[in-house]
Amino acid sequence: MLSKQLKTLEKKLVVAGLWTEVCVVMPVLDALEDGYEVYVVTDASGGVTTEAHDMAIDRMI
Repeated sequence: MLSKQLKTLEKKLVVAGLWTEVCVVMPVLDALEDGYEVYVVTDASGGVTTEAHDMAIDRMI
């Protein structure tokens, strides 16, 4: 049972970064492509501008 739970947990990531449009977008998109379930902590990440941050979030959605 624990082995099955660990396999499930291995495919989940929680991500935050200094700049959403650089530090978060690329790793998140790569992880999604590799089959991970990704959660982005948007209020712990920021961007050069509010617009850049918002656009980066839109790209990941």
